Amino acid sequence: MILGALSFIFGGCCFTAYTLEAIVREYPKSGLLITFSQFVFITIEGLLYFLIHNPSVLKNPNVPRKRWLSIVLLFFSINVLNNIALGFDVSVPVHIILRSSGPLTTMAVGWMLANKSYTIAQMISVVILTLGVVIAVLGNAQDIHVHMSSTTNFAIGFSILMVTQLLGAFMGLLLEDTYKKYKTSWRESLFYTHAFSIPFFLPLLSSIRKQWMLLFTDSENSNLELFGMPPAFWYLCLNTLAQYVCVRGVNSLGSQSSALTVTIILNVRKFVSLCLSILLFGNRLSGAVVLGACLVFGSSATYVYSRPAVKSRDDQKDEKKDI
Repeated sequence: MILGALSFIFGGCCFTAYTLEAIVREYPKSGLLITFSQFVFITIEGLLYFLIHNPSVLKNPNVPRKRWLSIVLLFFSINVLNNIALGFDVSVPVHIILRSSGPLTTMAVGWMLANKSYTIAQMISVVILTLGVVIAVLGNAQDIHVHMSSTTNFAIGFSILMVTQLLGAFMGLLLEDTYKKYKTSWRESLFYTHAFSIPFFLPLLSSIRKQWMLLFTDSENSNLELFGMPPAFWYLCLNTLAQYVCVRGVNSLGSQSSALTVTIILNVRKFVSLCLSILLFGNRLSGAVVLGACLVFGSSATYVYSRPAVKSRDDQKDEKKDI
């Protein structure tokens, strides 16, 4: 099961990153359209699955709907904000690096809200990771200093990504608790987190429609059309399919592992995506950004090797009492 989830994560998520960059290079403001397409496809697939295999889940889900709604509010916000950030002078490679600060926020939120405790080695690795993120951010900021408006846009994009990291850490812990408490399947989680998000797109339909129309603005002059559709359309389709494979793997892994373990594995996946971005799209990163990336991913590897079973402080107190 875990190997299957890992294959979906590394295959689907890496291909999602590739197709995402292919789209946003030509249409940087298409984040909402990309997210909406992904959510609609995954919702339809999940609905068909349950109608055929287990219709009772649609009437009486294992997890209370209010719980799913709380998770959905976080999930929807994270996905939309992550894609919106791409429109604020944050390149895809740096976007990947910034989002790789997940272990820091997951550890901080876990310590504050879930009474989890960590070793000194783990804390040091997280500090190194944070330093790497800062260096990467400063390196990218120097690369876009030409116009003050670009610097301002980058600051906005950076702030958006930091907010999503905090929301993602909290959502990961909430999902971890949900799987433990209700013993639900990753299938139910995948369906409800996407299906319950659809209504939130209704106020954004006008913007989504404009982004959709932009995909066809250059279609008449394109020599790369396939079946009358421009390349961006097919990249959007491939991105949607790849995202389904990706989130299927993430949800499957989340049902079997802790939130922190999932975050670390996703960091390794982001490292692979970063390498592919550089190789396939010829992205040039400054020395500071490369150094920051090495620190981010190196500290994540250190954390994996130093990671014991993370226990809450309350559990540790109970163990001492038993001794």
